[in-house]
Amino acid sequence: MGKIYLLNAPIVPIDVNRKCVAVVTRVSNVEYIRKFIEFWRGSGMEVVSAIGHESTARLLTKMLGFEVKTQRISITAGDGDVIVAFTLNFRLPEGKVLSDAELEEIIRSKQYSFTIVDMIKCYAHGAEISLMIKPAGASEQ
Repeated sequence: MGKIYLLNAPIVPIDVNRKCVAVVTRVSNVEYIRKFIEFWRGSGMEVVSAIGHESTARLLTKMLGFEVKTQRISITAGDGDVIVAFTLNFRLPEGKVLSDAELEEIIRSKQYSFTIVDMIKCYAHGAEISLMIKPAGASEQ
């Protein structure tokens, strides 16, 4: 079973020696993200926070309804992993630490978005990748 990585940047940290097929979705509805994470946590996926800023971890804890720890760690996503990246819709000044009032305003005014990166399959470089998408209702052959 893969992991759910929480990040505060929409990056895809994968092993550079592999090719990966991923599905990327941008979402602004925090309720959707909350239910998405709850579903996969209930299915046995571990949530790993790679949120490096304490104020962002506090904000996500409030938004998602579970504790998001501050951890400045490096991750490498692989088969079956999911990345949920939180981003503000504006750039903070360098060194800016958000107050609780500023965090509340970000939530209230919805000045954020989430990016979901679903790592479908990773292959070693040089491997042949064949991906076939069938229309709904097509029969197996």
